[in-house]
Amino acid sequence: MEAYGLRTRNLLIGVYPTKISIQRQPSSQEITQPKGEQSIKQRPARMEMEQKHFRVEIDQSQCFAEAGRKNITAFQDEYVSLGQQSASEGVLRRNEEGRMLRDFQKSENSIRDIAKKNFPNERADFTMVAMPRSRPKIKPIAAEVKINFEPQKPEISYQPRKPEIVYKPGSVGVNLESIGRVEYTYFDDKA
Repeated sequence: MEAYGLRTRNLLIGVYPTKISIQRQPSSQEITQPKGEQSIKQRPARMEMEQKHFRVEIDQSQCFAEAGRKNITAFQDEYVSLGQQSASEGVLRRNEEGRMLRDFQKSENSIRDIAKKNFPNERADFTMVAMPRSRPKIKPIAAEVKINFEPQKPEISYQPRKPEIVYKPGSVGVNLESIGRVEYTYFDDKA
């Protein structure tokens, strides 16, 4: 033990300090952050498609009409008017023939005149014609595509985790190794 002292002629004073030992252990802290759980679900986008195909309309009604082939409405209209006209002409002709037969005394050749009128002895002329004379009407109709696209939002879920904290407190240990003291030693010179 180390002493500090003072010496005089007859007196020795020794001072012994107090010795303390301090053991210190520092505190420690560990923080770990575990990864959170994350999930992403992406639903597929919705797409609707509406399509009209390319078409070609061919109108041959004029060509068929020239060749004598008509649709049912045009055919009916033509033959109704033709029938009405023929019926009117037939009624007039028979009315006139009836008068001629009624008055056969006035005309000796009334039957012969009626036969000549009903069955004429004429020559018919024939001509060649290329049918049909007009061209068909061709009309292209363009194709159409309508697209309706609807994207879907992703579903994101995130679950965070709490941090893991480990704390070890520090400690301080104090030990008293020696108690301080003051010692006086007296020397007697006489002895």
